[in-house]
Amino acid sequence: MVIVDWLDITSHDGAWLDIEEAKKYVPSRMRTVGFLLKEEPDYIVVVSTVSDDLDTVGSANAIPRGCLISISPLQQTGECLDKKI
Repeated sequence: MVIVDWLDITSHDGAWLDIEEAKKYVPSRMRTVGFLLKEEPDYIVVVSTVSDDLDTVGSANAIPRGCLISISPLQQTGECLDKKI
């Protein structure tokens, strides 16, 4: 299990935005907690839920490495984390 800090897009969904307001935009810092399912050179995949038989997952996030700030392992406690995915 890991905590992933990463940057996401900040956007405006309306038709028009004052240019001075747009200049204030910065990426949004996000935090995802879950199981590190996959590591690739360009991205990682983190899931929040894993079935008992390890065949089904929920809330999957593919995060580009260019957006990553940090990946920190969580202390492993409890029976449910003893299985490796």
